[in-house]
Amino acid sequence: MLDRLYRKLSILEIVYQRNGIMMDLYIEKMVLQKLSSRGSNDICISLVIDGEILRNDRLRGFVKQVRQMKLQVSVTCYNIRNFDFLIEIKDLVGQIRISIDEDLNYIGILDYTYDLLKTDRNQIVYLFKISETEDIEDFIELLEDNDYIFNISYKSEISKTKYWEIAKFVSELKNRYPLKIFQEFTCAGVEYDNIKGICPSLTSLMCVDVRGDIKYCNNDFSQRYLHIEDGDLDTLFTIIGNQVAICEIPRCNKQAYDCCMGGCPLEQTKEVNKFCKFN
Repeated sequence: MLDRLYRKLSILEIVYQRNGIMMDLYIEKMVLQKLSSRGSNDICISLVIDGEILRNDRLRGFVKQVRQMKLQVSVTCYNIRNFDFLIEIKDLVGQIRISIDEDLNYIGILDYTYDLLKTDRNQIVYLFKISETEDIEDFIELLEDNDYIFNISYKSEISKTKYWEIAKFVSELKNRYPLKIFQEFTCAGVEYDNIKGICPSLTSLMCVDVRGDIKYCNNDFSQRYLHIEDGDLDTLFTIIGNQVAICEIPRCNKQAYDCCMGGCPLEQTKEVNKFCKFN
C-alpha cells in the first residue's frame, strides 16, 4: 500500500541528522512553519538519519508535530548500529527503512530489527545498494518465509553493462516477489516494465538538509544556492525542479523517454544519463 502511496504523493525528504550534526532548532522550526502554512495533506515526509542519533527526544518531538499535521512520515536510517531509538516512534511512522551495508551482520540485523520495530501499521524495508547481483543473492531465500521487504538500488560507480545486468536480475526478482521487492532504478523502465524507474527528484518536493539548504535528494551534496529561508516550499521546489538536468537531445522515442524520466540528475554526463540504453 505504501509503495503505491509514495508514487502518488509528493515526498519532502528531510535530512534530520548527518555527520554528527542534527538539524538546527531554528531550521527545524522554519521547516515546521512552512509545512503548516502550506496547508496540504498531499505530502509524505521522509526523514533521513545518518549516524547514531544524538537526541532522540528531538526526533520524537519533530515526528509528533509532523503527524499532528496529518502528514505521513517515514524514517530512513544509514550507518546505525543501535536501533532502540526507533521504538518510541515506530507507531507514528508508516515506514522504517534500514540501510544494510557490508559491515552489518545481515541475517542478525534483519531478524533483530524486524522483531523490534514491526507493528500492524508500519512497514520495515531493508535497503541494499549493490554493485554485483551476488551481493544480495544469499539473502533472497529469506523472502520465502519472512515478510521482509527489500529495496534494491545500485552503486553509481558501476559500469553501464553491470547496471543493465543488475536491472535484469531485479526485474526477475520482482516478478517472483512483487510485494516484497521495491527498487530505485532510473532508465530501466525502457526494458523492464515492472521496474519502471523514476527519479524522486522529478516527482517529489526534493530535500531539505540539516543546514536548511535545498537539494535534489539526500544523495545530492552539491551547493544549489537555495535555502529554506528563501521562500515558501512550493516556490523553492518549483525553482530547483526547473534546474533538474535532463537529456538535452533524447536518443530514444517519447514512450521510452517517459519510462526512464531522463535518468538520475546526479548521473548526467553532457546532459545524457550515464546508464542510458541508447547512448
